[in-house]
Formats: sequence, structure tokens, C-alpha cells
Amino acid sequence: MKRWLAALLIALLAAPTSAQIVCVGGGCGGGGTPGTSTVTGCTNAVLYGDANAVLNCESALSYNATTNAFGVGGLFTVTGTNGGAALGSELTTNGTFTGNANNWTLGGGGGAPDWAYNSNNVTHGNSGGTTALQPSPALTIAAAGVYKVSFVLSAVTAGSVTVSLGGTNAPAASSKNGSFAYTITATNTNNLLFTPTTTFVGTLDTVTVQQLTANTASMTITDTGTPNSIFVGPASQRNFCLGSSTSCQYMTTGSSNNLIIGANTSGALITSGNINTFYGHATGTACTNCTNNVLIGGAAGQNIATGDSNTCVGVSACANVANTDADSNTCVGKASCNVTTGDFNAMLGATTGGSGTASFCLALGAGADCTASNQAVIGGDDSSLYGITSFIIGNGVVNATPATNVTITSTGGSGTDKTATNVIVAPGISTGTGTNTVSLSRNLKLATGSTAQTQVPGVTICPRKILSNTSATAQTIAIIDLASNSAGGATANITVTCSDGTNFDSETVESISSFVNKATVITVTSPGTTTGTSAANNSGSCTVGQTWVAGTNQILLKVTPVFTTIVPTTVHVYADVITHQPSAVAVACQ
Repeated sequence: MKRWLAALLIALLAAPTSAQIVCVGGGCGGGGTPGTSTVTGCTNAVLYGDANAVLNCESALSYNATTNAFGVGGLFTVTGTNGGAALGSELTTNGTFTGNANNWTLGGGGGAPDWAYNSNNVTHGNSGGTTALQPSPALTIAAAGVYKVSFVLSAVTAGSVTVSLGGTNAPAASSKNGSFAYTITATNTNNLLFTPTTTFVGTLDTVTVQQLTANTASMTITDTGTPNSIFVGPASQRNFCLGSSTSCQYMTTGSSNNLIIGANTSGALITSGNINTFYGHATGTACTNCTNNVLIGGAAGQNIATGDSNTCVGVSACANVANTDADSNTCVGKASCNVTTGDFNAMLGATTGGSGTASFCLALGAGADCTASNQAVIGGDDSSLYGITSFIIGNGVVNATPATNVTITSTGGSGTDKTATNVIVAPGISTGTGTNTVSLSRNLKLATGSTAQTQVPGVTICPRKILSNTSATAQTIAIIDLASNSAGGATANITVTCSDGTNFDSETVESISSFVNKATVITVTSPGTTTGTSAANNSGSCTVGQTWVAGTNQILLKVTPVFTTIVPTTVHVYADVITHQPSAVAVACQ
């Protein structure tokens, strides 16, 4: 054992093509006498003693003092040094615009000019044109070179700026305040460009451009195909990456405490991002200076470039192609969180998302989409696939000991004389002649037992309806189903308004009707008993004519507007119907 260790130590320190090895103990040949032995053909090989204490070398085991790498059969290599990706010298001149905008072309297109020097920065105003801000003289850019481009935007109120270098755009336009850093691979030698939209209003400052030299892996594990690499350190950064040879290859000393596990360029562009956890194939591939993100699942967050504090779980979660600068979103589900720059959203379910800039949204259920900020949406927008048609709050669908009450309330006030939040209950918004209602149901109590009670319509609020303005024609406002061998009654509050564009008339009536259906023969009180009438007119009159008409197992409420003097151009009717009947029937507004 001592002879093997001595031989290995000498071989590692100096491994010439041939070497004279000093042997101790039993000697090189096992004869018990110390001596020397010359071994040839062992460059960078490991020496060992066999069972007969004969010194040999194994070329499949190697150590290279130049690269500080230990290898096994050419398939397993550990490199002991890794200083992180190297940042080249600063390429811009006066990127802080200190005292002036020298070495920059401000442009002079649609604005006056497009960009203008301010105070140690440059600004752009609305309708200021779209000519690009660029260094002058142009930067020296190498095609296929990789560069870190950073800048600061402030006072942004509208529009966006797109940065490009070497003919390659950053992942998306920047449209809000903050410090931005992108890793850009040049496709040609074109200059650095900051191209605004004509509506962009904001300030640009602190521009830097530096070329990057990629990391070398700390360890590479290879079979006969593409190598799999482990990047560790340097120690001060505490980064750990396991993936392909391009994973984490541009991490610089500005990045720390990242854990990246995944092939195909996972975390490949991180230059200054910190405390990220990426797990999955092609996760976080656009991240440059993103921070505090947790991305789990293939392609999760693959386009987040500068977004922070996002939690994205699921294949392609947070993977919107324009999702570059979204912050503080929590998204769970395949392709969830389909937003671009929206912040502070919580979305649970496959393909949840919504308006690109929506913030402070809650989306629950597959396909649920927020269309504006501060919305809560439950259920997807394809009713045949994702829709929620029943919403139950309490102790499950049924329960032997359900809670006595369920209270749904809004935010209360705090402090002196603070008005609490109003509660507004509204149906979805229809289009054109679409008809929907707001309804409250009542239960029908039964005799003692475990049979479930039936729910029937109680109050139905119909949408406003446009009536004919050329003749007093009766039109159906609501239809009440009435099952055979049943009886019931209803109260309708009806308002008709008329206008010729200058004058306005209205009348409101309360009409009560009773009805029975005996073996499909219907008896109904018509017209309904009018218990109250109120009218307001400033030219002639517009009155309500109402009738309750028997149909086939139905009662039809009809309204006939009557005009006096006024020749209206618009006639509207509003109706609310309260029904009392023992059968589970529908009240359909028309």
C-alpha cells in the first residue's frame, strides 16, 4: 500500500513519458529490497501495483496537471477550477450621460428630437418618434458574440423601449420602471439600439455593454453523446447547476445562490440573477437578472428575463412568449399564468391567464382568464371543456350537519365614519339582443323525512327590452312554465319609458295574476290586477298595457305600450317577476 501511494504521488506531481520510480518497503518487484524501476508510456497515467507488487500504469485513469482534471476512461472528467463567466471591459462611453449626451446619437425623427438630454439621463416624450438612441461612434460588436446589456428606466408612464445589439432584440420590450439586464447573442455586427414606441414616455440611464466569456463546467459526465455538465461555484457565489454544457454557462460573479437542474440551456443566460431555483428541461432559458424565482416543470418560465419572485409549477407554466418582466406571480398548472408583464397574480389550473398586463388577479380552474386587473375568475372560457356551472360554498355538496349560515360579505370600514365596500350582484354582460337574468330561488319544504327539497324560481329580474315604437303591439316579456295539475301566482313590476329625443314619458305598474293548470287546461287572471300605478310625463303620455296569457303549460306576460301625443323614437320596458308555485319550473325573460 505504501509503495502504491508513493508511486501515485510521484506520478501526479510529474508524469513524463518515462520516469524512474523510487520504491520503498518491499521494492518495486516485491523482493523486499528497496530500489528503483523505470516505467515508460505512462504520460498523465496513474501508476499502481498489482497483486504481485509489480508496478504498472493505467491509461484509463489519468490526471492532467495543466487542466487540473482527473479522468476515468475518457468518459468521466472532474475539473477543479471554475471562476465563473468572465465579463469583458465596458464597451460604451458615457453610458451614465454625466453632464451631457456626448458619444450618443439622439435622433431627430418624429419628435423634437426623438430623444433629449435631461439631467444626467436622456428622456423621450409622447409622439417623440421612433428613431433609435445609439452610441456614436458605433460599438465594435462580434457576430455570434454574447453580451450583457443593462440599463435603467424611470418615470415610465406609457409605451415601451426595445433594446437590440448585433441585430438581435432582447426577449421583449421594456415598459416599466426598473433595472434591466439582458444576455444577447449577436447575429451580426450592428450597433446597440434603443428603439422607442412613438408613445413611449420615460427616462433612460446607466447603460452598460460587456462581452461574456462562457463558464467551463466543474464536472462533465459523458457517454458517447452530448456531455452532461455540473457547474459549481466559485465558492463565493454558491451556484449549483446540473444539465447540458450550456446550462448556467454565463453566470458571472454578479449571480449567487442559484440552483439549476435541467438540460437544454436551463439558466443558460443568467448573468446577475440570484436565489433562483429552476428544475426541468429548458426552464428559465431567458433569465438574465431575474431573482427569487421558483420554476418547476419543462419549459417553465422559459421567457422570464428580468421578472422576480415568481413561483411557476407545471409544464410551460409562466411561459408566455412575451412574459419577460412579470413579478410576484404564483402559477400552478400546465401553461398556467399566460400573462406578460402582469404582477401579483394567483392562478391555479391548466392554461389559466388573461390580459397580458393584468395584475392582482385570481384565476381558478382550467382555462380561467382574467381580462383586467383586480378580477377573480372561476372557471374557463370554454363552457364545453372548462366551465363551472355550479358553485357551492359551505360543507360540501351535501352534509349531515351543515353550517347554519354562510355569510358572503365585502370589506368593512376601519376608522371613524368609514363607509364599507358596496356589494353589487350582476349577471354576465350579453351582446346585442342576448337575454339573461338575475334570479333568486326558494326551497319547497316537505314533510318530515330525508327527501331533498326542491328549489323553484322566486324572484327574476329581466333585462331591459326594446319595444316597437310605431304601434301599440303586445310583446311577450316573460314566460312562466306551469306544470299540469298545479297552481300558482305571480307579481310583476313593470316600467315602460318612451322618448322622442327631446321629451320623456314613463309609467310603472304592479300587476298581480293567479293561475291554475288542470290537466293542461289553464285558467289565468288577465289582465292582472293593478295594485299600484305611477306615471311621469312631460309631453303626452306613455302607459303600460299588461296581460297574462295562457299558453301550452305556460303563462305569458305581455306588455302593450300606449302612446298619447308623443311620437317616440325609443320605447323600453323593464320587468321584475316574483313567482309563487310548487313545481320546479323556469321563468324565462324574453
